[in-house]
Amino acid sequence: DGSFHKNWGIYSGATYEPATEESVRAGRTTVKLIERYPPEVNHEGWPRLVRRLASENGFTLPDIDFIVFTQVRKPSIELVMADLGLPMEKTHTVMEEWGYTGSACLGMAFDDAVVRGRVAAGDLVVFVGSGVGYNQAGAAFHVYDTPRSQVYGGLTIPPAMAGQVTVEELFLRTSEPRGV
Repeated sequence: DGSFHKNWGIYSGATYEPATEESVRAGRTTVKLIERYPPEVNHEGWPRLVRRLASENGFTLPDIDFIVFTQVRKPSIELVMADLGLPMEKTHTVMEEWGYTGSACLGMAFDDAVVRGRVAAGDLVVFVGSGVGYNQAGAAFHVYDTPRSQVYGGLTIPPAMAGQVTVEELFLRTSEPRGV
């Protein structure tokens, strides 16, 4: 609902205040936390959203095979899973490895769970995301296929490219400097 829009943000670098040398030096082009959100924003909001998804879409909480949350704080995820009566084995976190990655975190956590074999065809997967300024959204999906990526020495070859590219070619594609 935007009620916490003043709590944190990036105050320079866009249309209202384009980035300048002075704004970079002053730190206005990086995320600034002015005031923390009350913990209940996610601790109460996420479970409410999951229950609403279940109610409006004809499934129960025990039907959920896997659930992915915005990767903000692991203790928040633990509290919410307990509130929902779901074991931690039904979720996955990547913030320990990658930190907070913004809106990419849901996809990153889901992909990592798929690669690790934690999500299977037929699973009901729920996604719950939060955003700065205070907005939350959720979605539920049945997984029909879990393509397996090939992982070699930290490089992941997406399933669509498997058999079409070697690890060396992929490395060269991702490490060559790009023209502007």
